[in-house]
Amino acid sequence: MLELNGERIELKQERMASGIKYSNEHFVYTNWHGETKLYKDGKLIFSDSK
Repeated sequence: MLELNGERIELKQERMASGIKYSNEHFVYTNWHGETKLYKDGKLIFSDSK
């Protein structure tokens, strides 16, 4: 579950060789080697790296 601007978004986990990926029909959330990205309808809307 992800909350964005007051909207609750339910995501399902997908298998990856490394890192994590969750998605639904509109959103994709990934984290790989400390880099987090969130896409909505194929467009990057959030990115953060550590």
